[in-house]
Amino acid sequence: MSNIATLLHISDLHFDDELTERGRRHWKRNLGVKSHSFGKVDALSAKLFALLGIGIVPNILLVTGDVTTDGSPGSLEVAREFLEESEIFRGNPGRLVTLGLNAKKRERIVVPGNHDRYVDSRLPYQSQNDGLEKVFAMPSRYPHVFCFRPPGRPSDATEPALLFFVFDSSAPLSRTQDKAPWVRIARGRIEDAECRWLVAQASTIRDSGSAPDLTGEKVPVDYDNAIRIAVLHHHPIK
Repeated sequence: MSNIATLLHISDLHFDDELTERGRRHWKRNLGVKSHSFGKVDALSAKLFALLGIGIVPNILLVTGDVTTDGSPGSLEVAREFLEESEIFRGNPGRLVTLGLNAKKRERIVVPGNHDRYVDSRLPYQSQNDGLEKVFAMPSRYPHVFCFRPPGRPSDATEPALLFFVFDSSAPLSRTQDKAPWVRIARGRIEDAECRWLVAQASTIRDSGSAPDLTGEKVPVDYDNAIRIAVLHHHPIK
């Protein structure tokens, strides 16, 4: 199979709401949870800038969970800014502090992690909320599937493509599970129904010859001529 796309895969950024925080510290809201380090964030930005300088340009950004350390609106906004903007300024007047990853909606997939579900709790317990999905304009129902081809490639089923099957393995499902600490702390979970969906979705794409792209538009795809990738945060372990 020919080269289809260049992916940049990152995970566990653990942003808090202060981008330029210089040291990785225990978070002030969630007990025992550490924040990002601005130095490491800036080093990631510099590394990507160096890759761009030698002609390595990612076509799609894949972010597999824990973009924040506490799931708060401020932390989610900092994460969105770093992933979506090309330049990030702080202060008044604003000064450039680092470069962002410049990945717009049609160029990124963001998956929730357990930390992104920690809203409004001083204990590291996952709760049901769609804060991440709203900030990143992602579908709020899981699982779902995306088809991807880089811009400029012919949009026909004879061209190879990437198929991303996206799962949320972090959120508890029932009220009983919500109250169980061993379920609510950093545990991966995939339901049997979701596994059955995966099998059925594969058959649907193969039969229909199409799948939605990152904007929701149906595009042609040959299932047997595509790389299939399951995307999730914590893998399910019994």
